[in-house]
Amino acid sequence: MQSGKAIMTQEEIDLVFGIEHIIPAETKRSKRASIIQNINLEYRTKYEKDLIIRIQNPDYSRFFLYKSNP
Repeated sequence: MQSGKAIMTQEEIDLVFGIEHIIPAETKRSKRASIIQNINLEYRTKYEKDLIIRIQNPDYSRFFLYKSNP
């Protein structure tokens, strides 16, 4: 995670979710999306907004960053 910011790379969020070992990448992507979807669903019922927002990486447009939105 970048210092002072609540922004994570795909690799960092995979470590947090404990899915860094999953192969192939498509399965990992699906699992990551499912976890984020479930977290956001729970958070949305309580706070009426998503906790984790996916944003496009400005340095590598093929990849995304994940921002917490407390």
